[in-house]
Formats: sequence, structure tokens, C-alpha cells
Amino acid sequence: MFKYALVYASFVASMAAGSVNAQQLPATDSSVIQASQQKVEIPGTGYEFVLGSFKFPADGYVGKSPLDRNDTASRLVTALVTWISDNFDIPANYNHPRTAPMSSFGMTNLVYQRIPTDQQQAMSIDQMRKVISLYSVEKKTIYMQPEWTGRTPAELSMLVHEMVHHLQTLNHSSFPCPAAEEKLPYEAQEKWLNMFGRSLSSEFGLDRTTIVLTTACME
Repeated sequence: MFKYALVYASFVASMAAGSVNAQQLPATDSSVIQASQQKVEIPGTGYEFVLGSFKFPADGYVGKSPLDRNDTASRLVTALVTWISDNFDIPANYNHPRTAPMSSFGMTNLVYQRIPTDQQQAMSIDQMRKVISLYSVEKKTIYMQPEWTGRTPAELSMLVHEMVHHLQTLNHSSFPCPAAEEKLPYEAQEKWLNMFGRSLSSEFGLDRTTIVLTTACME
């Protein structure tokens, strides 16, 4: 089972891969470039970081606890777990996910090949958006594009989204339907972006109505 996201046009499908929601890579603007030269603190964690300074370990393992590793990715993920748990109703779990690079082309193919042919044929061109981040429930692995460095608040928000899926998996969270699993990841992503004066609408073209429809259980 994979968790991922679609941008601009969204649709909900009950299928083996779970609910669908995608994100396209946002452009870097001048305000973000300026912000990237400054340290930013994640509230409630005491953790400071500089945008664009992250690199995942070559083996993909960012540590099972805060003491396992001291690399930038491990410290970032530890801080995100703390922030997510402090702000939302989900227990902290520092058994971090594995991370792995994968091209957008590879992720998109991996996702869409799991969609039944009849559902693929019913999708419009606007709905066939490229996937740029992905979480594998079985492998407990987050896939990001090789060029991902967390250079913008929007890039980091994609990691926040997938980290919520990881915490849901570790906590064996249950939902009335696959689409409902996306509600908390989107809430966390929106709250994260709001700290930088941004939103899902401004960065990914996802307005409130679209998110409500994306996370609703359909009969």
C-alpha cells in the first residue's frame, strides 16, 4: 500500500493503493531564497534548521531513536515527529522511516500501475498528475525525488505529510475508508505551511473544498 499526493485536480478512488492525493514540486520564489539563508526554529522542539541543508543518509536509515544518528535528516525527522505529536492527536514514535530517492517518473509509474484499468480510463488528463513523494506502508519507507533538499517550506511540507502517514502506520490508526487517512496529513501540512505565511492553496493549488472532497468517504 502506498500513500501519496496529487495536485490541482484531485480524485478519490477505493483501491489497493489507498486514497490518492498528489503534490507537484513548487517553484522557489525570492522570499524563500531569502528565508533559506536564515535559521528557522520548529516551535516546541528547540530545533533550528536552514532551508536546503538536508541530505538523507546513503543507506536510507535515519535512525530508530533520537540517539541512533546525528545526521541532519535524523535530527529533522525527530523534530518533525515531536512537532506533529505536539500539535495533533497522534502519539510520538521515534522509530523513524527509511528514506529512499526515486524519480517522479518512477513514483508515478509505481502508483498508477496499481490503479485498475477501468479507473485509469475514466481519469481525465488533469487527474493524471505526476507523483513527487510517496510512502510505502509495507516497507515503512518514504520516497522523495533525488534532488529533494528541503529548500522551501513547501518541499518540507511534503515530508511532514508523509511523516504523518508513517506515524499513522506505527500507531495502527484505523479509518472508516482509505480517503479518511489523508485528513490528518493535510491538516499537518497546512499548519506547517501557515508558519511560513503559505498554504496548500498557494503552494499546491489545493483549496479547502478540494481537500474536503479528497478526504471524504464516498459511498
